[in-house]
Amino acid sequence: ELGGHASVVRHVLRAGEALAGTTGMAHVWLAGGAAALRTGPGAVAVAVGDLVVLGAGARLLAGPEGAVAWVTSVPGEPPAATQIVRPREGEAAILAGDLYTVKRRAADTDGHLGILHFAIPPGGGPIPHIHHHEDEVFIVLEGLLSLY
Repeated sequence: ELGGHASVVRHVLRAGEALAGTTGMAHVWLAGGAAALRTGPGAVAVAVGDLVVLGAGARLLAGPEGAVAWVTSVPGEPPAATQIVRPREGEAAILAGDLYTVKRRAADTDGHLGILHFAIPPGGGPIPHIHHHEDEVFIVLEGLLSLY
């Protein structure tokens, strides 16, 4: 639980298992394996690195080898339609000298959550700062990260 606004949970799904236990606006980042997104009679493939904002009634099913997903939920109603942001999609932004890709703006979640993807070069990263009104989460995919 993050400041009472958001929660982050790692789910390990077996082959064919559906993601369960999401509430509010669920943002799913697929970290391993593969999955299919069902939004009715059809299905759309979801691959590692995809960010999925689950719409009302959508289900994420693990592929044959299973899947690992990070789910961040924030208060609010799920969008009517599911949104998928692929790894190379999003708005590029330079912040504190580093390149970030904006995957989801805080304005899209009533100010509860913004999702950015970035690769920090050795010795790089944002300038020291404090967030007074929002939470910040880092998921390190490889390497080490020091926070001060």
